[in-house]
Amino acid sequence: MAWLEGMNEVLRNLNKEIKNIEGRTESGMIRAAIQVRRDMEKTPPIIPVDTSNLRASWFIITRSGRGATSTPTFSNVSKTTGERRSVDTQQMRANHERVTQKAYSEVKQYKYPVLIMGFSASYATEVHEDMTKKRKRPGSGPKFLEQSLIRNRSYILKVIREEARIK
Repeated sequence: MAWLEGMNEVLRNLNKEIKNIEGRTESGMIRAAIQVRRDMEKTPPIIPVDTSNLRASWFIITRSGRGATSTPTFSNVSKTTGERRSVDTQQMRANHERVTQKAYSEVKQYKYPVLIMGFSASYATEVHEDMTKKRKRPGSGPKFLEQSLIRNRSYILKVIREEARIK
């Protein structure tokens, strides 16, 4: 999996706060991940869309196996122009399966609740990081995941605290 610029600092700050919480539960993390995903659809910068394959490739993986791991439906038809694209939907499905299996292998290494969320599309990092590309979807832009995590930091911590025992 590719690592996104700026994510180290965001995650380091979140992890520092989370370490102060005992009895962390996956349900709070899943609620937070769902909020982040919803936020990326409504608060700019939102997820860029052409065929909606990037949006469809979203996943949530937890140590216990809970989360959104089903194989999404991918398309080769542009949402903006209606034209067919040279998108290999079989390859998108295979890549999604490979990425989610790798994420599951990673979270299984921990003894405490862990969640990985992201996009399995092979071009997700490129779209997320590209500050120069003009987007067709109004309000879409780079750093959509990173900005959603930053915007929702307080909510993420609140939800995890609600689901966990506080020291």
